[in-house]
Amino acid sequence: MYRFAEEQDKQAIMRLWSKSFESYEPYFSWYFNSVYQPQLTLCDFDGARLAAMLQISPYKLQLRGAILPVAYLVGVITEIGFRHQGRGHQLLQEAHNILKEQGYAAALLYTDIAEFYTPLDYRHCYTKQKLFLPAMMFDQLVSVTPSKATWREGSLTKDIASLSVIYQNMTTHYDAFIMRTEQDWQKYLGEQLCDKAQLMLAADQAYVLYTLTKNNLQIIELGFTDISSLQEALAQAARLTLMAGLSGLIWLAPIDAPLLLTSLEPALWRSTPFTMARLINEDAVLDALACPSKARLILKRIDIASTTKLLFGAPGAHEECSELTEEERSVLQTLYPSLAGWVNEYT
Repeated sequence: MYRFAEEQDKQAIMRLWSKSFESYEPYFSWYFNSVYQPQLTLCDFDGARLAAMLQISPYKLQLRGAILPVAYLVGVITEIGFRHQGRGHQLLQEAHNILKEQGYAAALLYTDIAEFYTPLDYRHCYTKQKLFLPAMMFDQLVSVTPSKATWREGSLTKDIASLSVIYQNMTTHYDAFIMRTEQDWQKYLGEQLCDKAQLMLAADQAYVLYTLTKNNLQIIELGFTDISSLQEALAQAARLTLMAGLSGLIWLAPIDAPLLLTSLEPALWRSTPFTMARLINEDAVLDALACPSKARLILKRIDIASTTKLLFGAPGAHEECSELTEEERSVLQTLYPSLAGWVNEYT
């Protein structure tokens, strides 16, 4: 039986989550005290026993100029005794039906087991560039000399307004990105606080959100307003790495970072699939994008997974539509070129 959770289900939900996902503190308590909402938790019950569940996180996504309501799916879990029965896929299909009824345009998720989701037409639509830069190679940065910007230690609870201004400027460089509200920022930064994240802020120009591991500085998010502030922010991350006596820095960067940071050797970057997506209401999305009738007829000839990749601007999406003629692919390429998308949420 499918239904949304009720207050009395919380303990069972917490037990199932702790068996399969992060139960370390303070994350576990933070999530269930600050993020969890029963009305956004879809459950599959076998009698009175919780067999599977998922959480829905609502966001607004800007895609090709349109603002779309999307659902970020989190914590898709099946109880061990009910696995290999198709329950996880059936729960997701039920979620798709409900989300469509509720007006959602698409679903997003981050996973380490993409093969579980591909049969349901999820595809990687967001790619990042992973950079590992050893401290001995910091001279490849534009500068690791004293900063031109005025940097200060920021607060993950008090500097949301400044972060939001920088993020809004940064995302003018991208498409298919989450439009973070103040509530979204509070959730995003609350999750980072669980990992003891730190923040360096340069007025309304740039920020470096990071953690220190045993050997490296891990950049969680680097915000910038233009290429100059991007270069300066990465240089600041390098300075922080040196001050901490660490071996190097790691950054899961936007897909176009190698083109923006030309002072770094191309071999330092490694393309890494990140967020998956699936259209929930194709017609509503095409209406929002003012899709011409000719293009709609072409899109009817390909499956939902291929259409998702095309509209989200995933690299190589057009070439994968082998069932289309060259002319048809050209029409779609003109209307829906590849995008530099940016989603950095996990929850």
